[in-house]
Amino acid sequence: MKAICLFLLLQILNAQFTCTEPIEIDPYTKDYDSGTFTLNVGNSKWNCNGTEITQGSYVFAFTPAHKAEFVISTCYPETLISPRIIVGTMCGNDVLQQCVNAEDATLEACEGHRSRIKFTATEKQKYYIMVTGTTAIENGQFRMVVSKTVDYNNVYCNNAVGIEVPSTQTFTTTADASFDSYQNTRGYWFTFTAEQEKIYINTCNKFTTVAAALYLFEADKMNYTDTRCRYDTAIISDKYGCGNSGRLAKTIVVGTKYMLYVTSSDDTETSPNVGSIQLYISYEADASTCEKAYAITSVPVTVTVSLKNMDKTTTSCKTENYGFYATIKGDGERYAIHTCATSGGMDSSVELFDGSCDACDTTDRKACGSGKYYIKTLEIGKVYYIRASSTTNINPITLTISKVGDTDNYQCSAAKEISVMNKGDKFSKQLIGATHLTSESGCMMASNKQGAWYKLTGIKDNVEVVVSVLPGNTQYYNTYIEINDDCSSPSLCSEFSNTAQFTLNKGKTINIFATAPLANQASVSEALPAFGEFMLFIGYGMEKNGKTIEDRIEVSLPYTGIALLGNSYHNWPCWQVRYTVGLYYGFKIEAGKSYAINTCGDETTNLVVPDVSGDYTAPDWKCLLESNFVPTCGNGGYVKVNVPSVLKDMNGLVSIHSSYEEHAKEVARVNIYEENAIQPNAECTSAEAVSVPSTKYFNTMYSYSSRRVCGETIDGIKGVWYTVTATKDKKLSINTDDITSFVSHIGVYKSCQTKLHESLPSECLAYGDHKDLPIGERGTSVEYDMKSGETIYVFVGAYKNTEDGLGRISFKWFGEEENDDDDVSSESKSVEPKDDGLSGGEIFGIVFGVIMIIVVIAAIVGVIMFFVIRSKKTQYGGF
Repeated sequence: MKAICLFLLLQILNAQFTCTEPIEIDPYTKDYDSGTFTLNVGNSKWNCNGTEITQGSYVFAFTPAHKAEFVISTCYPETLISPRIIVGTMCGNDVLQQCVNAEDATLEACEGHRSRIKFTATEKQKYYIMVTGTTAIENGQFRMVVSKTVDYNNVYCNNAVGIEVPSTQTFTTTADASFDSYQNTRGYWFTFTAEQEKIYINTCNKFTTVAAALYLFEADKMNYTDTRCRYDTAIISDKYGCGNSGRLAKTIVVGTKYMLYVTSSDDTETSPNVGSIQLYISYEADASTCEKAYAITSVPVTVTVSLKNMDKTTTSCKTENYGFYATIKGDGERYAIHTCATSGGMDSSVELFDGSCDACDTTDRKACGSGKYYIKTLEIGKVYYIRASSTTNINPITLTISKVGDTDNYQCSAAKEISVMNKGDKFSKQLIGATHLTSESGCMMASNKQGAWYKLTGIKDNVEVVVSVLPGNTQYYNTYIEINDDCSSPSLCSEFSNTAQFTLNKGKTINIFATAPLANQASVSEALPAFGEFMLFIGYGMEKNGKTIEDRIEVSLPYTGIALLGNSYHNWPCWQVRYTVGLYYGFKIEAGKSYAINTCGDETTNLVVPDVSGDYTAPDWKCLLESNFVPTCGNGGYVKVNVPSVLKDMNGLVSIHSSYEEHAKEVARVNIYEENAIQPNAECTSAEAVSVPSTKYFNTMYSYSSRRVCGETIDGIKGVWYTVTATKDKKLSINTDDITSFVSHIGVYKSCQTKLHESLPSECLAYGDHKDLPIGERGTSVEYDMKSGETIYVFVGAYKNTEDGLGRISFKWFGEEENDDDDVSSESKSVEPKDDGLSGGEIFGIVFGVIMIIVVIAAIVGVIMFFVIRSKKTQYGGF
């Protein structure tokens, strides 16, 4: 038997490279699930557009017995590569040809280019499916499923769809169904017969975009006289097992038939909400084995998994406990990989494996209270496996992966230069003091410390700067900031606790040292590092607006920014009355649209949440939409508002505020954008013409794919396009910064065309990416000498094709200084209240009666355990 398995394995490995010997499948009879394959660099060839491409791939083939529509997808949690799916009907000379013009059915969270496609296959025609990468050197694991599309009518229990276990079902909820199924909701019914004694069901993945709830029933105990099964009792149910979605595990009886109902808990008749759900059902817990590891394609990331009902396993590191696996591909950067954010003080650990789960990494782990962490440089292109674990399976465990970055700036003479010279400029970074070498610092009395140095150089007068340090674990760590004007012989030197504010003038240089020293080792049961984890924030002054509703920060959408809360306090608009640090933002709400407002981002320190109102013309806040005080994304909160088309446009107001009365300050990323809205300039043929100088905010989450030919050629990049025309010979300067939520790339092109919505630029004129031309932690810059009358295409997107998000890009002519009074990049504009002709009470009555409220709740805990931030005296200085 082993010999047969080995023979079949060798056949598959040999067949992966060309279409001559494909892996034969039959998705017409039964869905084909590849399981996990590992893609390596190879010599497969394909030709769809007259150009022969050679790269690694797997090739599958099938011949349907009858005409049918199929969906091919690699959009699964196990997919690590940035994939591309190609379907052809001819294989000649080992080259896949005659490509099918398939419909791009990619889900919002899918990586790669055309990684989920739909097409109609004709009877007895042979089709070749090639799964490859968006670059020639793509490597790593993927999972592919080929399924025949079926029009399910399983909205009621008597029409439940039978499924085999294990199975993964991906479907989109519909707005057409009535709210008359289980407990007067609408959803989908499935049925299966148990073949093993334990079942695992969850909707916990990035492809689930609604708050999915799960209900499991014993089929023979249900009341089928009510064909909608509205009042039956579930043997187990869950809504929040992994934050805003359901996860459950249950011991069941072999041979018994079960019914499963899946619905969206935030989809109601008065507040409808549709989206996609990916349902996993198996006799084996998800990510409980190396082969089913969660693929981490973007960092920083926090993953929380319930270990309830999991079985103990033994790893190659000789550890026997409960845990789950993740996998990540190295890029040459240093990372912190830890379980320090696991809540409840539960004992937790982390293990690292090089290349396979049989190769235990011997890098020394360090303690962070009850958790463990690694600091390690991940080699470029190498695949690593990570296992987060615990000795008990009672509570959830949290795995966090974030970049540590350079540690060369551990001394003043090697301070890293950053820029916060214009309104709206912000720099923020998570740091771990213990990862830096020791250096001497201190103004009055020098001592050895571990932390990071940064440098600011003034390019104009009267630049207001604020510096703040927020420890990750305030129970054990304090804060320390030092500011001087010279490393060796400073004429000015000051030490601060918590926050510093000063004015920087043209030609002056300031060095900033930041760290988080351990407060009292004696109070800790387990040895902790002398210098811990903290958030460093450096920005252009404290926000002057946003203190009141009338003085709100008015923004246009999409919008993203980083806010330092602490310059103003206000009562919580919703819930009970409390007085906390916060800011008010205003934006225009259009009828018939959905909006997301959240504080998701690794910049958000402690729990900071948004509340939303639909009317700020009245003197008092009218609370219509409130966030639950549970973190939904790291330490952030999330709310979604759907506005029915029967309403007129209105003014929206957001309160971003801390959840803790005693906190003197917080840092938060603030995101406000329209959901499922493709920006008009998502492809180059509809690029937005910009005047210079200008600053534009953008959202790439719903963008079409673009090819990048500046630098390394990569397909599947999500971004936006602009054009600039010069009226005379000038040098154009373009940059992104840390306001952008992902590591960015800017490309300047001479021309561009689109095919099937994919932007295909040609002749790269200039480019910048964070790897070679960094600004802060995520930004970059590029300069280009333009000729009079010349028009160029500018593309801004992520450096990797696995990332997307919100960002900011600025255009200016080189050498022309920006005027802060007219600076369009400023986040703040103080405006007077607007009057739309109705009284505040009338508008509130309309909004309260009709607006749909959705609060998405999650239980993902943030990057490090956050406790109470102790209020400390803010000091001021001037340089």
